[in-house]
Order: sequence, then structure tokens, then C-alpha cells
Amino acid sequence: MNSPFQTNAAPTHNPFKSLIELESELPKNPEYEKSFVAFLDILGFKEFLIRSGVHAPQLMTEVYKAFRFARNASYQFNLIEHRMFSDSVMIWCAHRNPHSFWNFLNQVELVRETFFRHGLLVRGGITYGDHFSASEVVVSNALVQAYKLEQAAVFPRIRVDETVLDLPDMRVQPKSSGAFIVPHNGTALMVSPGKIRADCERETCLCPFRHQPNIRFLLTGNTEIRVPEDAEYTPEQLDSFHNDGLRQLQTYRESLLEHRRKLPQPFDTAVQIKINYLEREFNLTVLQCNLSQAEKAALKI
Repeated sequence: MNSPFQTNAAPTHNPFKSLIELESELPKNPEYEKSFVAFLDILGFKEFLIRSGVHAPQLMTEVYKAFRFARNASYQFNLIEHRMFSDSVMIWCAHRNPHSFWNFLNQVELVRETFFRHGLLVRGGITYGDHFSASEVVVSNALVQAYKLEQAAVFPRIRVDETVLDLPDMRVQPKSSGAFIVPHNGTALMVSPGKIRADCERETCLCPFRHQPNIRFLLTGNTEIRVPEDAEYTPEQLDSFHNDGLRQLQTYRESLLEHRRKLPQPFDTAVQIKINYLEREFNLTVLQCNLSQAEKAALKI
């Protein structure tokens, strides 16, 4: 017979052990580190949760996969960190070498695209400056500035601070193939500097449409991949790049039209203004592409 003093309950949680473990995770002499920081606001997130009901966690799974995919795709994945709380996302990356910024930017793009596919628009800011994070502690002047940029962004765009543009990392090297590279320690990272540009409001922003290689081909006449560099594209390859880029633009167009179809009735003026902005940006991109007049007319919204 069991003693009345016996129990099969799990051992009591020891809070002091957790505090000791937490202390071991913190640096002995914490100090700021120069970092790239993005603060993103998910527009319409509360309405999305209400509308999605029990299916809302599926989006969180997709966001988590986007975080993990972007981190694993970069050899500097251990430098990129992120936090999501409610309708806000923070992404940061320590500035260790010239490749840091471009890997960080890829992460921001991928997260934004994940929300876009689920019908959610993102507004944000990207800055560079002093940042400290360890375990569950984040203290960051750069984050404060990124938040201020996001608040001033108004439209669904990610504004980029001048502190980023002034860095040597932005000075990419063009190759004869039309690609742009950032060299470092014998390695070369291919990048797309056109990702950061002045928008239709003349603000410096991350391009609202992801610069996939074939869209870049339509914009510049070059793709990011050519091995060896002096190899000539065949007519068939050029047609393939053109057609794939056209299909990618058509996909973006359909997504924007779907956003407009889902506007709440009666129309919410504030939401309509945000959609109008993205449509203007899309039309600007189409005008800059090397397309026939008929193709441009068919794509224009």
C-alpha cells in the first residue's frame, strides 16, 4: 500500500536553476554590436486572426518555415536573428563582413513574401546601428530608429535608412556578365543592388516585388547567373528568361488584384490607399521592364 506521503507528481520546477541557466547564456561583458535591424508591422493582422479562426496558426507555421529557410540558405545563418510578437516582426544581423547586409536583406524579403502570399501586407523600416541581444534581452538604438521609420512609412513599404546606404557594403562590383558581386575573403556573393530604389513617392525603399533573376533580366537585360562569364546566351535561353520573367510579373499582378477583390465592403479608404500604392509601384516596375508595348499594356493595372 502506498504511503500517504508518496506522490507520483513530476518534480517541482526549480526557478533558481532556470535563473542560473539564463545567466550562463548572457555575455560576461555585454556591449553593443553594429547590426542591421528591420522592424516590420503586419497590416491587418488582427482582422486576419478573426477571419481565419482556428486556421490562423497555419500562417505562423509558414512564417516559421520562412525564417528557417532563409537562415539555412545563408552560410551566415547563425548571424541572423528574429522575433515575432503579435503583429510585429524584428529581424537583425550582426555586421561582421560585407556579405552580412545582403543575407539579412534576403531574409527580410522572404518574410515579407510569406505574408503577402497569405493576403497580408507589410510596412517596415531598415536601419543600421548599435544593437544588443542575448537570450530574451534586446536593447537596440537601431531598433528604435527602425520603428520610427516604419511609423513614418504610411504605405505598405519597407523604408531604408541612409545609414545603410552610406556603408561600403553597398558598393558592389559589376561583372562583364551583368551580375553584381560583393567580394570578401576570396568569395563573391552575387547581389541585386536594384532591390533598394526610390519608390513612386521618392522615398528609398526595399523594392516591393522580390527581385527574382528573371524579373531582373527584364529590367536590366542580364541575369545574375552566367557560368562562365563570357558565355553567350542562346536565343532559346533568352526567350526562356523573358517568358519566365513575364509569368512572374503576371503572378504578382494576380496577387494584387486578389488583394483588391478582398477589400472589405464598404471600402475602407485607408486600406484602398495601401493597395493603390502597390499597384502604382507594380506599374512603375512594368514600365521599366524590357517588354513589348502589348505586354506592358496587358500587365498594367
